[in-house]
Amino acid sequence: GFLAKHYLEQGIYEYDKFDTLKKINNEKLSFFKSWYANKLPCVDMQFDPALRDVNILINSINQSPKIETKYTLGEDYNFFSAKTLLRFKNLTTEVIANGTYEGGTVKDSLKSTKIYDLFQSYELTEDWQVFLENKPFTGSFEINFDTKKPSFKFNDNSLKLNLTGAKFQKKLTKEIEKYFSTGKSKMELLSFIDVGQNYEGNFKELFPVLRDLYVVDYQEMNEYDENQILILKERAKTKSIFGKFQDGKPVGLWQCFDQFGKILSEISYENGEKQGEAKFYNYVYPLTNFDSEFYNFDNYKKTVDLPTEISYYLERTITYNKGIPNGKEFRYDWRGNCNYSASHKDGFLDGLVKEQNKLITNESYYEEGILDGIAKTKLSIPNKDTLVLFELNFQNHLLQGESKAYHANGNLAKHGFFLNGEPIQDYEAFDSLGTIYHYVKFLYSFPVEEKIWEENELSVRYLFDWKDSIYFRPDDLVNIPSIYDLLNQYGLMSDESFEQPYFGRPSIIDKVGIQYRITKYYPDQKIARDGFIKNGKKVDCWIYNNYQGQKMYEIDYFDTILKINDSIKFKSKGIRTDFDSLGNFLYNSFLIEKIENYDCSHTDHYEVRQFMTISQSEKESLLSNRSNGFVKNYYDNGTLQSEGQMRNNLATGIWKFYTPNGQLNQVGEYVQGKRNGRWLKGDLSKTNYLGDICMNPNLPDLEKRIAFQENLLDIEIRYFKLGKVQTSEYYDINMNNK
Repeated sequence: GFLAKHYLEQGIYEYDKFDTLKKINNEKLSFFKSWYANKLPCVDMQFDPALRDVNILINSINQSPKIETKYTLGEDYNFFSAKTLLRFKNLTTEVIANGTYEGGTVKDSLKSTKIYDLFQSYELTEDWQVFLENKPFTGSFEINFDTKKPSFKFNDNSLKLNLTGAKFQKKLTKEIEKYFSTGKSKMELLSFIDVGQNYEGNFKELFPVLRDLYVVDYQEMNEYDENQILILKERAKTKSIFGKFQDGKPVGLWQCFDQFGKILSEISYENGEKQGEAKFYNYVYPLTNFDSEFYNFDNYKKTVDLPTEISYYLERTITYNKGIPNGKEFRYDWRGNCNYSASHKDGFLDGLVKEQNKLITNESYYEEGILDGIAKTKLSIPNKDTLVLFELNFQNHLLQGESKAYHANGNLAKHGFFLNGEPIQDYEAFDSLGTIYHYVKFLYSFPVEEKIWEENELSVRYLFDWKDSIYFRPDDLVNIPSIYDLLNQYGLMSDESFEQPYFGRPSIIDKVGIQYRITKYYPDQKIARDGFIKNGKKVDCWIYNNYQGQKMYEIDYFDTILKINDSIKFKSKGIRTDFDSLGNFLYNSFLIEKIENYDCSHTDHYEVRQFMTISQSEKESLLSNRSNGFVKNYYDNGTLQSEGQMRNNLATGIWKFYTPNGQLNQVGEYVQGKRNGRWLKGDLSKTNYLGDICMNPNLPDLEKRIAFQENLLDIEIRYFKLGKVQTSEYYDINMNNK
């Protein structure tokens, strides 16, 4: 028997053993099976390694063989030939397919694992034919959707199908449940459908020509305003498709109509292949009350020419020869203006491809379907000069030579140099005034250094080992904030980006899983701190300097367990050693608490720490007894971080913690270095610390939002027992209403 998993919602049982394909021998194996709720078989997939055959059988609800497919793979599994039979009543569709492996998600040396990708990673060519009573069908074809009830009339010279809409789907589901319980049903559809698929989709498999012509319906929406519902009821959907077959293949003109009798698509066929100019039509609708909630109408109308009433128009034309695109392709707006033009040659884009709307024009060049040449994007604002936004240099679909991006004022924003898609010189980014703020240096096409300058804040440099072979993605070339701001003004982009948290200028190098060196700089380029990161954690010795570039302290980061007694233990994160301005030793301590936060106001991280004193110099002990006395700890910027009493080298009694700008934000008691009892955390200074709220500095009403946020207070009460949280309570207080 087979151990199957029950999927209650789909009403089926599944036995999934695709992983057995990795451990095959020369014996036949079933790698996937499923059963209906009545325990009768639905799908059976088998593999014969000796013959390299994959056989798939899908039974309908009433156990009629719906689909039979046989794949025969080549010796290296890089190609296959397949034959599929789809059956309904006395009708059969035969599909002959050939596939060439294009590479998929499975990275395994076993050739048989390519069976995983049979359905998605092989480039397919198909030929199909419809048979009636085992003879190639010749005659008329008609299919109607959203009818009152289904019917199917097949005779020697015509095929007519009437399919119902969503309401019938519910009735069909009940009929299936009845069949599963009684084994009886007069509904002929049960001989063609299986669980989990909309029954209309089954007929698109039976007649592949429908995939070319069918226009997706709108989905019902029941929660919108009356104006929106009215518009939706008037939206076009596929109602009927007409055509002819000759010797089992579509010929002549095929047309798809909507419920208003308008053509949605029309395609001509010769011997089953698309031939000549195909046309596709659409509707454009006025903006509704519902839409206005999601669009800035004033900006939206700058780029989109909205009609005042529903308008029907020719949307797209494309020319075919023997089933593949060969010739011109055009796309139009509702006024008949061309917004896309391209040429195809033997199925591939070839030559100039031009896309445009009222403001933006993009021109790119292709050769045999591959980008080749300068891809240029321009912005044309009325009564202003045309701006070049991007110039991307492609050769054989890869970046080649210099590629550039520009600011809204025309100044160079970013550029990089590439050879066969690989970076070969420094990648640089500049602000709108021409000052560099980001660069990446490469060795053997791999990043070895990255530096990011932050205006009036800490800058950062990363150093990498080229042997880590970090892949550089040039996507950042087209990420230009000044352009985004401009496009937003003209409705070409959503203004949602302004609402996103702002975490400073981002790194563009993937650092996951590697060790690298990081150096932070003060605005005057003196080193603030320097150390190594491994797997996202600080490791080894880090040096921390003051604004004058003098070493304040160093932390040797490592994990260890400190045992004070049977009940008191600490997970130490390292040892901190402090120095005076002359470099003389002051004291050192185990780091027993370390919470790393992101301070948006400084676009940087900071650590909130607690310590266990190890030793201190005589000079320091005269100023502050860090083993048994009142102690103050400070942030790198000199502001007070925490203060409280130490006893036997550990924190004891009431301690207070502050934010980097001096606001009280934590109060509670320590017992033998462990938090104990009630702790208050949050906006204890009656002002929200905005370092935790990363607002975009480009917000037009930034000051107003800051004032509002400062009055939104968060208070958390935690109860500890020797360092372990027992309970937590959260309170939100809006002082704006007071």
